[in-house]
Amino acid sequence: MPTGASSTLEGRSLTYATHTMPDFAAFTAGKATFGMIGGAMMISAGNAIVLENHVPDPSVGLRERLGAKLQSAHHMPLVVTGPGDDATSKLSELVAKHHGADYLLDVETLGWGFYYFPTDWSHYRVSYVAHVRLIDLHSGHIVAESTCKTSAGDGKGEKAPSRDELLANRAALLKSDGSHFIDTCEQTLAREGVLI
Repeated sequence: MPTGASSTLEGRSLTYATHTMPDFAAFTAGKATFGMIGGAMMISAGNAIVLENHVPDPSVGLRERLGAKLQSAHHMPLVVTGPGDDATSKLSELVAKHHGADYLLDVETLGWGFYYFPTDWSHYRVSYVAHVRLIDLHSGHIVAESTCKTSAGDGKGEKAPSRDELLANRAALLKSDGSHFIDTCEQTLAREGVLI
């Protein structure tokens, strides 16, 4: 956030963009051998994992965490604008839809999924990428913006989880990784001076 910009937030109203659940990519060595068809199969399998195990999109928790900080730090009342999910990331369309508030917090998952290691096909890394914007709804300008990229299971060999371990107990480890992503992105944004 530009120096001095945070003072303009004091007492102004805040609303959230709400995006539809993004595709989750479950990359496995078997499906990778099928090229483009395999890619579609990985998305289909990943989405089924998320749906069947009720794995939440980390952007929702990150949005609520950042929103609560903005509300507390700058006494910003939260208001509801725009019906339903935002099917777009286009700035002008978000601004048009969310009139009725002063600022829009837009947190969107750009990509998430699990991937096997090139030299170890039985263990997996889980990765996550989120895009965060605070938008002035009167001017239509972005006040603050950043992208957070993080991962879990970066250890090699047996230190990283297997697919079965990721999905055991209704994907408990995958859900735990999601919580880790929220914490990591919040810390990264705080270090960068974004939003607060």
